[in-house]
Amino acid sequence: MTTGELLRTVRQRHGVSQRSLARRAGTSQSWISDIERGRVSPTDVGLRRLLLCMGEELVLDTRRMDGHRAHDVERFARVRQASMSERLEEAASWSELADTMRPQR
Repeated sequence: MTTGELLRTVRQRHGVSQRSLARRAGTSQSWISDIERGRVSPTDVGLRRLLLCMGEELVLDTRRMDGHRAHDVERFARVRQASMSERLEEAASWSELADTMRPQR
């Protein structure tokens, strides 16, 4: 679920219009609309403020991904002993992974 979808779902569940939410939060209706349409992303503080205006709080949680170990001690030991060029290669591979995980627009 995107931030915009979350905001729209909560807003509609409370029966609050974009205009009413904007008034409560001291912002513009167009900003609320832009968030819901995915045109802009509010900061964590901004989203929390909008949800608070509807009597909700944002709760973040984490969970282990399938196939990943919580602590790969051997891997971290190798990284600590790696040369600068080896560390840069490791960072580049993480960057490539992050690119593949980014939502496509």
